[in-house]
Amino acid sequence: MRRDSAVQLVAAILLVVFLGSAGVSASAVSASVGANKLSVTMRAEEGDPPQVGLGIAMGAFRGFFVNYLWIRANQLKEAGRYHEAMNLSRAITTLQPRFPRVWAFHAWNMAYNISVTANNPAERWEWVNKGIRLLRDEGIQANPSELLLYRELAYIFQHKIQGYTDDSNQYYKRAMAAEWTFVLGNPPPPGPDMRDRDYAIEAYAGWIESIADAPTSVTRAADADESVASLLQELRAIEVEPGLELLERYEVILAIERSARAERIQAEMGPRYLRQTELMDDPAYEDAWDTLIRTVRRRVLIENYHMDPRRMARYIRKFGPIDFRHPAGHGAYWSHKGTELSLRVANEQNADDLDVVNTDRGTMHSLQELYRSGEIYFDLLGFTLFQEAERTTYVAVPNVHFVESYGIALEESANRGGIFEDQSRRGYTHNSAGYQNFLEDVVRLYYRRGERAKAEDYYRKLRTWEGRTTNVLRDEFAVTMDEFIQNQFKDERFTQPSVAVSEVFGALQGAFASGLLAGDTELFDSQLAFAREFHAGFMEYHFRNTPATGGTARMEVMDRDFRLVAGEALARFITLIDLTDAETVYLNAPVSLKQFAYVALRQVYQAPLDAAVERGDPGARPFADIFPEPPGIPAFLDYLDQKIAERESRLRMDGR
Repeated sequence: MRRDSAVQLVAAILLVVFLGSAGVSASAVSASVGANKLSVTMRAEEGDPPQVGLGIAMGAFRGFFVNYLWIRANQLKEAGRYHEAMNLSRAITTLQPRFPRVWAFHAWNMAYNISVTANNPAERWEWVNKGIRLLRDEGIQANPSELLLYRELAYIFQHKIQGYTDDSNQYYKRAMAAEWTFVLGNPPPPGPDMRDRDYAIEAYAGWIESIADAPTSVTRAADADESVASLLQELRAIEVEPGLELLERYEVILAIERSARAERIQAEMGPRYLRQTELMDDPAYEDAWDTLIRTVRRRVLIENYHMDPRRMARYIRKFGPIDFRHPAGHGAYWSHKGTELSLRVANEQNADDLDVVNTDRGTMHSLQELYRSGEIYFDLLGFTLFQEAERTTYVAVPNVHFVESYGIALEESANRGGIFEDQSRRGYTHNSAGYQNFLEDVVRLYYRRGERAKAEDYYRKLRTWEGRTTNVLRDEFAVTMDEFIQNQFKDERFTQPSVAVSEVFGALQGAFASGLLAGDTELFDSQLAFAREFHAGFMEYHFRNTPATGGTARMEVMDRDFRLVAGEALARFITLIDLTDAETVYLNAPVSLKQFAYVALRQVYQAPLDAAVERGDPGARPFADIFPEPPGIPAFLDYLDQKIAERESRLRMDGR
């Protein structure tokens, strides 16, 4: 009995110790579950697929059931039954939110498979957006350190939206430009000072930082400023709440006031829009509007889009003046954020599972796209108010401020070292060929822009860069830069849309800046001729109609009429430079292009210039003296009307 009593006593003591340890461990585990979002659903919600309730009822056998659903979802996808696969994958993410590959599968299915079954570009865009929102708003929030999800999200932005494989890609680009004009407003305006990279970066970073510095909530903004509280009361009186709707209405009203059609549009506006317009024009609310809009932008960025404005500003300072209306801006943001967060949790045990090589490649590709098309000109009113999606101006031209960015990202990836040393070395080797092609493109762009000194600098870097691929013959670069340029155009790389845009608009910018502005007629003629020839070759190879986009070709990143391409490019260029330079360019331009410039300049300058003359401002000159009307304007306006009619005819023929 003594022995039995001793055993019982020891057992009792151990029981107390183990129960106490279990209690302490349970508290720690519960805290970890909450902090790391490891919990799974234990009850079915209304609207959940029946599989959710069944999986919950299976208790410990849930894992087997999830595996079955995953196999079944793949089978349905392979059979083309995308909507059924979507329902099953939604059930899996509900039952097992820490299953990252299902989130990626589900998003890909919506953005790529289901989207292309939609009847029109707007419906396609909604499915692409659903895939984005699933990863950004749900998948990443449940798996904040899962690199795969960041990479997949960045890829949708970079490939699906910015790429050209989807027939509706032109609609996607316009829809995204409109959405992010609402969220952030227009970026800092271009001008002579923005030609300096450091100046442009500071302007863009300051723009985003002003949002980051806004009050953390509308309530706090109203408590700190009575005029903000009064403005909020006025807005709520017309049923406008401080959210995304307010930002949309705000940007549309600003665009209307800048439009040449402002009076006609305002005459057709409803009472709520008119009242908000009055509030926006009221000087008493000028500061209140600034505070309120910045506060709402901050709130929408963080709560709706799960993006950190301070991180956005930091990436701008690191990589360049990112315009977040551009899909590649989001590609760079999410891929680089994924890499940064992964580095925080990386160790020798999980290093092989963190594919930083391909994620870094996504960042580099996004930066390359920002170089090729990172400067955007977009007509918000045409897309939103007038529903002219296919005809809305959306021109994305090269932005040389991102020339350095690719090299920065490549060098950072190559120098990462540590537990990623093998990946870094392999990634550097794989990315070297891409960077070499990029340098070749940069040499050509600067050459065609007439910036020969910069072209020579980058050609020298290309010839001496130690990462140059070994399968390239040395003789390819053992020639003068002029010979190298001519050899480049003997292949068919110009059939790539991004290269075509870069070449055509690079040549046009060089023609206007180094030709017309500098008074170099020979240089202007040669660059204009090159742009025309390149445009013709690209259209010959790639123009084709597709039913999903009406009359818009899948590869129609430029209008098929070169005169229209060159004329619109000059119109944009001449309205972005100062008045003295604009006069020089205008006087040197040929009549066929001067007509485009005249129509654009008249909208921008006629009213303020003539008003200055009426006021008697010193040195004021009337618009007609600075920009005399070129011959043939009536016939030119008929030409523009004809082009619009042709586009509308193509849309009608396509059944739209």
